Amino acid sequence: MTDAAIDVVVPRTPEGLGFQVKVRATGRVFRIEPTRCPGQPRYWCFRIYRCTSAGMADATERPWYGAAGMTRDELPGAVQAIRTDLEGWLAQDEHRELRSWLFAGDEVATVTPGQRTRTASARRALTELAGTGDAVPGGAV
Repeated sequence: MTDAAIDVVVPRTPEGLGFQVKVRATGRVFRIEPTRCPGQPRYWCFRIYRCTSAGMADATERPWYGAAGMTRDELPGAVQAIRTDLEGWLAQDEHRELRSWLFAGDEVATVTPGQRTRTASARRALTELAGTGDAVPGGAV
């Protein structure tokens, strides 16, 4: 992505299905990776977290969970769709909170010691997912 507000970072070494993105305005780097859905462990979703300058997950910020309900076989296609059109994926209405978080300035919500690592919207969606089996935390791919 060359004229975008956010770029997919080209890795130095292969990283499997996970990848990093960099927000141009702030220089912040985030990692997008598949993980087991907390509400339905037999399914997969995406976890997005801010990275420290060392490339590790920033423990002071909450990750975002979304696109729940995928099978393992669906992951490669979903990852490729996001990488191919990251801006389009972020422009979807269901990613409004994610987009706000990614492009936020210095007023980023932090996690206090002992606090759970899910946003309120993700917790609501995960609760719905556990109850109905078809809600998607944070939005769909």
